[in-house]
Amino acid sequence: CLEFLEQRLRNSEGRLMSSLYDGELTAYAFADDYCYYLWALLELYDATEDYSYVKRAQEVWLEIMNYFWDERGGVYFFQDFEGLLGALILLGV
Repeated sequence: CLEFLEQRLRNSEGRLMSSLYDGELTAYAFADDYCYYLWALLELYDATEDYSYVKRAQEVWLEIMNYFWDERGGVYFFQDFEGLLGALILLGV
């Protein structure tokens, strides 16, 4: 499962995507997708004691901070600003 997630559910920029339909990645992952991914990596470490999973979990944590943390407001967003802005444009807001 981890191999599928890392090889098939990341776009060309390395962003985690939440939807794969007919071979196309169609939507950015939400904050909870990243959190469950991080949790799975920590569970894999717990089961195997392979430290590479911890290193990968740290990288995912940095992605969470980069995409979802708002320094000004001191809060996490469910969706990254770029995805949210795109959704608003599509809705004509």
